Amino acid sequence: MQGLPRSNLLDYLKTYWDTLKVEGIFAMPSRQVFTWTLEGSSEQVRRLHHHLILRHLDVEDNLHQWRRSIAEMRNLDGYTSFFAEAQAKQRIPKQTRQSGESSSNKAHKEYLAHIYADRTPQDYERVKQALKKDLRHGRRWSILVDGFVTNDGDSIPGLGPGLLLLCGPAVAKKMSYAHLMQGGSANLHYSYNTTGYTDPYLKSLVQYIRRSRTLILSMCEIMRLVAESLVHYGKLRDDNDFSAIAGDLKQYL
Repeated sequence: MQGLPRSNLLDYLKTYWDTLKVEGIFAMPSRQVFTWTLEGSSEQVRRLHHHLILRHLDVEDNLHQWRRSIAEMRNLDGYTSFFAEAQAKQRIPKQTRQSGESSSNKAHKEYLAHIYADRTPQDYERVKQALKKDLRHGRRWSILVDGFVTNDGDSIPGLGPGLLLLCGPAVAKKMSYAHLMQGGSANLHYSYNTTGYTDPYLKSLVQYIRRSRTLILSMCEIMRLVAESLVHYGKLRDDNDFSAIAGDLKQYL
């Protein structure tokens, strides 16, 4: 629970509020600025956009944590939608194929073919492994944000998207404890920090917070509209009022 909520949240929001409102969450301080193209672009372009953002986010800056968690959630949303559409069209069977290739591997290949429809990745195997990593991290955030279904079939509500902005760096680092590495050879490998969060732990954490940490639930609700703006639109909307949000948060921080 260390770093939840982050202790400098109000100062952090005040510092970057104008940036998030004018330039958006994915405007990078480098010359490589991501142009947010949600409006008027195809699903394929939007899905590729989030995939490429995650490839670029090896360079950290002050908004890196929010950029990564939001992009991982949006990347998972795009993949999940594609997978559902593909299964409905019977392009991806629900059972393992006779060739021995699993449904998930086939889905990954088809998804990459979909988002890279108008270009070719420079290193396909690296991109494929990176997609698997991104989806795994996205699913971890999804447990906290959207909730999960228990083995008994009970639906446990999540904490809402406001949690994405409430987490301090200590929490975010443990959410992404497996890092894709490129060694001296062409072979990819993973390095693991075993102090990171596992899916069972995150499920227990959701239940614990809902049962015993009502303060965090209240703060997640205050931050919900801000987070929804950044998740769905890439920037803060005009109806996000910093003064009102800061006033509500002060009673908890």
